[in-house]
Amino acid sequence: MRILFRLLGVIFAILLLFVAALFIIPTERIARIATDQFTAATGRALTISGDVRPTLYPVLGVRTDGVELANADWSQTGPMLTADRLSVGVRLMPLLSGHVEVEEIVVEGARISLERNVDGQSNWVFETASTDASNEVDSSANGLTPPSGGLPRISLARGALSDTSVEFRDDSTGVLISLTGLTIDMALDGATGAATLAGSGALNGQTVRLNLVTGDINALLAGQVERVSLKSQLADIKFDFEGRAGLSPFTLDGQTTLDAPQVTPVFALVGQAAPALPGGLDRDLAFSGQVTMTPDGAGRVFMRGSEVQAAGNTVELDADIALGEPLTLAARVSAGDLDLSAFTGGGQSASSTTTTSGPISSGWPTSFIDTSALAFLNGNIALSARSIDLGLMKLGAVDATLALDQSRLVTTLRQVAAYEGGISGELVVNGRGGLSLGGNLRADGIALQPLLTDFADQDRLIGTADLQFQYLAVGDTMDALARSLSGSGSISIGEGELLGLDLAGMLRNLDASYRGEGSKTVFNTITASTSITNGVASNSDLIFDAPLISATGEGTIDIGNQSLAYRLTPVALTGGAGISVPVIIEGPWSDLSFRPDLEALVNQNLAAEREALEEQLRTQAQEALERELGVDVEGAGGNVEQAVRDRVDEQADELRNQVEDQLREGLGRLLGGN
Repeated sequence: MRILFRLLGVIFAILLLFVAALFIIPTERIARIATDQFTAATGRALTISGDVRPTLYPVLGVRTDGVELANADWSQTGPMLTADRLSVGVRLMPLLSGHVEVEEIVVEGARISLERNVDGQSNWVFETASTDASNEVDSSANGLTPPSGGLPRISLARGALSDTSVEFRDDSTGVLISLTGLTIDMALDGATGAATLAGSGALNGQTVRLNLVTGDINALLAGQVERVSLKSQLADIKFDFEGRAGLSPFTLDGQTTLDAPQVTPVFALVGQAAPALPGGLDRDLAFSGQVTMTPDGAGRVFMRGSEVQAAGNTVELDADIALGEPLTLAARVSAGDLDLSAFTGGGQSASSTTTTSGPISSGWPTSFIDTSALAFLNGNIALSARSIDLGLMKLGAVDATLALDQSRLVTTLRQVAAYEGGISGELVVNGRGGLSLGGNLRADGIALQPLLTDFADQDRLIGTADLQFQYLAVGDTMDALARSLSGSGSISIGEGELLGLDLAGMLRNLDASYRGEGSKTVFNTITASTSITNGVASNSDLIFDAPLISATGEGTIDIGNQSLAYRLTPVALTGGAGISVPVIIEGPWSDLSFRPDLEALVNQNLAAEREALEEQLRTQAQEALERELGVDVEGAGGNVEQAVRDRVDEQADELRNQVEDQLREGLGRLLGGN
């Protein structure tokens, strides 16, 4: 029972203490100290318009309705902050001795306006103003003077915002950001200035969360560099930073990570639908690395030991970026196996890709090619990769550089492994005063069978090729570029085979369905060269050299008009003689025609046979006429002789037509047409 009375006595004493506190709480003084403290720290007037009432729970202190914080003198948008209610909690024991030590500040229903004017001034940058009333704050708990642009050096166990909205407007860029439903809890250490903050809300309709830990918050707001740890989230996009940062000017140095499963929330912030970016660039993005940003000049950004994940690929990145116009970039990009097939049609072969329109059917596009994007950046990029899959083409190890200077991009292929060989050269895109393309390429030892399998789904040609090509084109449309193209090139293919084709047997039998032993054609070399002028490529030295067949070719390819005029002359060798069947290939690319050159075939290859055949027919016709007429043609008059000659010529012409018809039929079978 004695213990019960003692317990009741303690409770009664506590109640008496709280009741007494109601009378000793200097409500007006606490409110004035709070307003004077804000004014001293910020240089802005903090006005309390409602009645100030004491509170016992949940904290000892005062509560008031109607709070307003003045804006910068240049602002035209009204108060920087208004709030429905303000609660200030104080420590009990200092209060009993006559001192006021603020322990908690809670703001409810606040509306905050943040803005930057066209001159770059920000209304959240404060100027310190000294007032005599600020001396009433217990300096023993603080002992520090707030630096210019900072917050009061107080120990605050809890500072909170609830049901708060924030609007940020940048008049220099036109950016407008709205943050609603904001809830923030923060704490300040008066001795060190360290601050912690945790908050959540909706940013332009997207859920945001953040946790922030800083060093001296006063020094940070005043423009000094301080320790910063930030963990933030926008919808399902996470951004973390651990290091040091400064706000004015903006600087940072630390480990940075970004994880973006999708980019939709970013576009939703500005009220736009997320575009369907190629290759899956709109999802599964990630970045990690050491990022440093310095304030010198326009600002420089350095990335070291960075790892970037995009489009299902991971690359290592070191970069130096100078902010300004244009942006300047120096970077090294290295990767293992890169899969870029999603950017080039998903790996479909040329033979399986169907298009409804394009250069072959509708001519070259005449739409303007905009090269203005080349002016946004100057830079040098070194790229290396173990392999690159381009969908239609697979490359081995790649070592290349890209140099962009004043709208002129030069891509140097120092060494690119491809199809058991190598490619090197230089490609130039010049956007200075219009568009021009140029460059030179060299390919050595390229295996044709895997190359043609990837590009055309054909595996019949076995051999290795060497290629050289130089080109230059000028124009602002694809049509103009094609018609202005000039340059030269050559190709040489060493020993190889044509699988599934017996060309010599086909020519001898004039039958494309002919299959000989092994069903292939072995060749020694294939060589050709070309010169290009005003979009027309000319070739006169195609040579196909094989043990049983040879071929030559000459003609032109009109690239600008997309047409072809070419004469191919294959010869099947039989003993010491050869059977030659010239073929003319001509017409637009969309509808090429293949036809035998019968005139050349008859006149060149069958000249001797035709002469003997016509003499034989003449003799036979003369004997037949003598029997029919019953006269001696040689002894008859000239009229009879002329009639015999006319009849012989007529039969010779009929036979000649029969020979041509047989050739047409045979060549039709060979060429697969009529």
